[in-house]
Amino acid sequence: MKKVLLVFLMLLLVFSFAGCGGEPQGNGLDDVEMPQDLSAFVDAELSIVRGIGEMVHGEWAESHDQLMLEGGGQENPLYWELKEVLDTARIQFGAYYVYAMITDGSGDYFITVDGSEEPDDWLENYGFEVQFEEAYNGFVASARSGWDDDVPMWSCFAPVFDSDNNIVAIVGVDMPCPILENYPEWNRDREEWNGIEE
Repeated sequence: MKKVLLVFLMLLLVFSFAGCGGEPQGNGLDDVEMPQDLSAFVDAELSIVRGIGEMVHGEWAESHDQLMLEGGGQENPLYWELKEVLDTARIQFGAYYVYAMITDGSGDYFITVDGSEEPDDWLENYGFEVQFEEAYNGFVASARSGWDDDVPMWSCFAPVFDSDNNIVAIVGVDMPCPILENYPEWNRDREEWNGIEE
């Protein structure tokens, strides 16, 4: 567990010095008291997703636009080219999932490219969560709580900009968060959850 935290703290320092391209910053949890080690984990994950957002800035984002125009989802070869970039990021950072989403303008968000071992269906509806909207508005944003999959997880999001600095999608990262076991009040899948959603 200490080794995982050390890796994330090192990544936090790396991305802090790398800069963030002038994007607004925020995690949605600034006014909420969170245990220090969990807060450090979330901060490190925010740095990771910020870095992935920078990786897919420009050409990747424009190819994503092309995929959305052409359609076809996983039957389109372009999908797999875009997925390969997200797969590489997932492996590089030890993430569980790395994925892109768009909104339909009515509040729902839909997965477009899923960089996971078992990708979700093209345009699967992920509904609405406030951190999706924050990322679509140009912020690097954190989920308000963790959740359970095979292991406890935490999610963070960043905007995806094209070469003209228009936001065309958001990218999400779901990281294994073993320290969440110590704080069930921060896990929305546990009875002890504190209920913080916004």
